Amino acid sequence: MSDPRPRHPLADWRLDRRRALRVLSGGAALAIGGPALGRETAPPFTEDSLADLGRRLHAVRRRFGLQRAIGIHVEDLETGAPLFGHNADRTYVPASGMKLPIMAACLHYLGPSYRFPTRLLVDAAPTEDGVVEGPVYVIGSGDPSLQRHDMDFIADSLAAFGLTEIRGDIVLDDSFFEAQETDQALVRRRIRYKEPIQSALGYHWNKVEVAGVPGDGNQPAVRDEGYGYYAIQNRMVLRNSGRPYILAQRRGTRGIRLQGRILRGGNERAALFTATEPALYFGYALKGKLVERGVQVAGEPRRGTVPARDRKLLLYRHESAPLTQVVEALGKYSNNWSAEQLFFAVGAHRWGPPGTLEKGVRATEEYLVGLGFPADSFAVDDGSGLSRKNRLSARLLVAVVRDLYSQPELRTDFLCSLAVSGVDGTLARRLWGEATLGRVMAKTGSLSGVSSLSGVAFPLAAENRALGFSVMTNGIRNSWNGDAVENLIAAELVKWGGVTT
Repeated sequence: MSDPRPRHPLADWRLDRRRALRVLSGGAALAIGGPALGRETAPPFTEDSLADLGRRLHAVRRRFGLQRAIGIHVEDLETGAPLFGHNADRTYVPASGMKLPIMAACLHYLGPSYRFPTRLLVDAAPTEDGVVEGPVYVIGSGDPSLQRHDMDFIADSLAAFGLTEIRGDIVLDDSFFEAQETDQALVRRRIRYKEPIQSALGYHWNKVEVAGVPGDGNQPAVRDEGYGYYAIQNRMVLRNSGRPYILAQRRGTRGIRLQGRILRGGNERAALFTATEPALYFGYALKGKLVERGVQVAGEPRRGTVPARDRKLLLYRHESAPLTQVVEALGKYSNNWSAEQLFFAVGAHRWGPPGTLEKGVRATEEYLVGLGFPADSFAVDDGSGLSRKNRLSARLLVAVVRDLYSQPELRTDFLCSLAVSGVDGTLARRLWGEATLGRVMAKTGSLSGVSSLSGVAFPLAAENRALGFSVMTNGIRNSWNGDAVENLIAAELVKWGGVTT
């Protein structure tokens, strides 16, 4: 086939990311060199200039009456010199700011070019007629990015290669991660909060979408992206007028009842459900898409483990985009499930499968200790930042930013993984003024009473200089206050004169 993989929706942005960063940051993002790129070390900022920065940032802090509830650290990313600090070593709950160390640990241990493989194996080669006589084994590695277009591509490829029939089951091996569905309390909690479950065979964020679709008959049709994973009772009605809605309720472990009103000639109405057995969801989707393409599947999806000593033949191998692109989606849009997938994966690669929460914690802690921070100076409890047991300092988060920014081979990809002020991601509607547009690239974090912003600011007046910064607030009453503090501090960094000696 001419195109080896489906085109990513952000492909055009990635192909021209260097030009985009030059425009957004006024040229600073890519013009900055350093000793590694053949430039002399930049001169330090003057004492008067640093005093001016201190006055500006303290004025913002005092404006909101923040003393112990806020931690701030700013440094010059080229020289590593600290420029400003307030409670810089005090630990705070980082919320989704926790994803920065996870992204960095994965890039450090897995490498920027790493791709998550999903392998399809068989006992014997297909016949000349394209028939697999036995089962097809699917082995996952925790890919956090496998979506519907990927599954379509897998099914299209198998059909194009001549596969016509599978006479055995689809055996799903998700043993690379510890199974979470055995913890019924966790499953019930995930269902209650509509959060997905981690799995080495994850698909479409492990969320099953079902929808009521208008038709010409007396009842709406059902679009089932789970392809039979859930048994669906269709109680929806088709009407010519009225307010359209869908009401979807669970019925037992694997049942859904759909009720609602769908309008003739109107739009479909969709609902999402947590897949309580993610590997099976993967298997049902794979089977359904193969059947849609005329490939017969006699067996059913079932879970099983393929022993390493068993000799199998590779039928097909799907690979994710490079890790730099996987963390780009995570940094910009902060998907919690994707972060936990990476957390389990880096633990499995560092300490051996199965990937577990404990191994993810251990790998992340090892990375942070490697940056020079004692193990008792921070606490890691999960990869998403939802846990309030996570404790990081502003100085530590800036050290992570500096570590990624200081590597020439990673710098552009790292900047592209951050939300850009007034442009995209979680900063699309923040810092969009003329002075700050595109000059702040950062990772946001937000929980009730918790807010953080950590990344890179490009001062207007300090040509070709980049400032690493982190602002963390805990215990504030309104989340918008946290955003306001962060916005004002980031804006001051951009507007700062930054006079050098």
